[in-house]
Amino acid sequence: MTAIDSSHVLLLGAGHANLLAVRALRQAAPQARIMLIDAAAEANYSGMFPG
Repeated sequence: MTAIDSSHVLLLGAGHANLLAVRALRQAAPQARIMLIDAAAEANYSGMFPG
């Protein structure tokens, strides 16, 4: 177990960078607790996310 495995990660804003960061963080530290907070109540569709 590494230090990041037992850590808590807080991401502010559900923009493209943080959505991609969640995937990378989950692969690098599967045991880390990841929380993403956004001010909007609903997620907006963005055609650029797959790109």
